[in-house]
Amino acid sequence: MTFDQRIRARVHVAPQPGNIFLGGEVYQNVVNNRYDGTWNLAAIQNPQHFQPQNLLVDAQITADSLHQRTWSKRANSKQGYYTGGGFRSIRARCNYDPCGVIRLGVHPTNIYGLGWLCGLKPPSEDVWQMGTDFSVPLSLSSTQFPDMHGWGQKAYNKAKPKIQKWNGFVFFAEAKDIPVMLKTSASVFKDSWELLLKDAYSSPWFRKQQASEAWKMLPREASDHYINHQFGWRPFLNDLTNLDRLMSSARAEIDKLVRHNNEPRRSRVTLLDETTTNVISQHGGYWEPYFALPCYPVQLGSWFFRAPPTWEVRDEVTTHIWGSGRFKFYRPEFDASLAEFNSAWNRVQQYLQVYGVRVNPSNLYKATPWSWAVDWCVDVGSFFEAVNDAWVDSVVCDYFYVMQHQVRRRVVEVYLPFYDGDVSVAWSRDIETKQRDKVESPYGFDLTWDDLSPRQLSIAAALGLSKSRPSAAGG
Repeated sequence: MTFDQRIRARVHVAPQPGNIFLGGEVYQNVVNNRYDGTWNLAAIQNPQHFQPQNLLVDAQITADSLHQRTWSKRANSKQGYYTGGGFRSIRARCNYDPCGVIRLGVHPTNIYGLGWLCGLKPPSEDVWQMGTDFSVPLSLSSTQFPDMHGWGQKAYNKAKPKIQKWNGFVFFAEAKDIPVMLKTSASVFKDSWELLLKDAYSSPWFRKQQASEAWKMLPREASDHYINHQFGWRPFLNDLTNLDRLMSSARAEIDKLVRHNNEPRRSRVTLLDETTTNVISQHGGYWEPYFALPCYPVQLGSWFFRAPPTWEVRDEVTTHIWGSGRFKFYRPEFDASLAEFNSAWNRVQQYLQVYGVRVNPSNLYKATPWSWAVDWCVDVGSFFEAVNDAWVDSVVCDYFYVMQHQVRRRVVEVYLPFYDGDVSVAWSRDIETKQRDKVESPYGFDLTWDDLSPRQLSIAAALGLSKSRPSAAGG
């Protein structure tokens, strides 16, 4: 992301108050030569302390574009404001007090009368395995930012108005492949049936040879059947389902296109909304004479626990990517102000548009053999869709943004199986990133204003968009 920007930053660093008491070993009080069940907290054996580390508690750096100034639409208003633009922000945050101690009270051991006054410190930096994210100033070039390349045009294509509700042209162009699809599917049943018969009525030696030959042919046949299913039957049946749905709602779709024709409409789409968990490392789980914990400065003897303690480091990543903008399109077939709007020919044109039975660059490309394989490697189809939007459907956007918000939470969790019950404690840190990018022109992310042809500029001007207009995309 490149833009003229202003940078703002804030940093809060943890103080260093000196040694902080954690805990130690304690014994029960003795009454009449017997332990009375209460702990003598005035006489702590092997007391432990810790020195808090100097690290970031909460730091953030933000860069946003120097927006153009526009004016309020309210009558007689002279109050100005700034339009949106590129934006990038990263924040590092501790979700715990670096000087704080988790105090769990006294827990008995398997040595009668001995207990542990338990206080746990935050894990040290080597435990977190986060590099320099919490020890040096943040950077807008941090590798923590997810790659946004390609998401902008995907969001634009998903959010833009769709005039064509079914791919009729492509469906009929690919209908010639139906016999080939049937032949490929039939070969699956034929080969399976022959293999079963040969297996049932042949000798063990012949079955062994047959199995060897079948395994040799398996990779090629499996790939043929996969392609036939994934790029043959599946799209074909999906087209039939969509056709059935459209046949019952075609008139309603046409009426909607008439209402929205040449009218600005806001649109918002979600591309990704997921949470993933990844375990970085796991420790413990087996008996040793002494156990080392990430939250205590010295090793603890096996008599402190009824089972081996364990701890793990994991990432919990929540990612949300979405797009938002305002679009406009114009097709004369849906313009109710034209004299020929109610003619029979215009109605035919409307249905041809909705059913996608028309010749245009996008449909011609989709009907080209093996175009799906090209899109598998390089997304050429998006280019033809952009050409179709600009030259055929006059689809433009007044503004459009793609945005990303991600929270990467690193968690250190410790499981302590005490004799009087199990305890689980956890600490977490967050790396939060936010990004926003805008379209380069009314035709999406792939074209800038300088790349537009005279026809594209004239379409944008006819729909009320220009480079100098502050609220227009790319302004």
